[in-house]
Amino acid sequence: EPETTLDELPGNWPDPTQSAATRNFDYWADRGFAGLQTSPQLRRFLGNMLHQIFIEETPENPESIVYLQPKVQSPDGSLQHYYRIIDLDDDWRAAVSMVASRHGGTRIVMMFKKNNKNVGLAEINPELHRKKVGPDVMLYLPGKTMPANLFDDIELPLDPNSITGSKELIDPVQTYFNQQILSHA
Repeated sequence: EPETTLDELPGNWPDPTQSAATRNFDYWADRGFAGLQTSPQLRRFLGNMLHQIFIEETPENPESIVYLQPKVQSPDGSLQHYYRIIDLDDDWRAAVSMVASRHGGTRIVMMFKKNNKNVGLAEINPELHRKKVGPDVMLYLPGKTMPANLFDDIELPLDPNSITGSKELIDPVQTYFNQQILSHA
């Protein structure tokens, strides 16, 4: 998978001392991380989570932010974007981002590697997850693409007041993803 690493963060990137309110949803939407048709109920959560992932957890550490070009072709639009690389443990690594969909919504995208091998990608529709109508996630596993109802197994923490870090969003998806890999191996 082609990766472009950054020697420095893109221009006009928020300063780590700025609050999430300073760089609100519109700031992220202007940069393709979120779609303008995203519901008002999700805007604050998505803006806060993007701030958490890309600003608060990466001060002075731009090398964990890379531009990735996944081979996956999503019907909702390109998944090429800036991702934050997060080492989850000795075996697992995730690349996490959000992208505007072609219909103006927002998708949460997580790519997973296990033992340095790509094991797949999850493209989550937070609107469908919040409303509990599915399928709310498209799983791209090696040799298999499948829609699924993520909300049947996990509840994503979409409350803007309870964001403590990106791991609270990633951990349940990683667990779910691992179960899917094992059950479809």
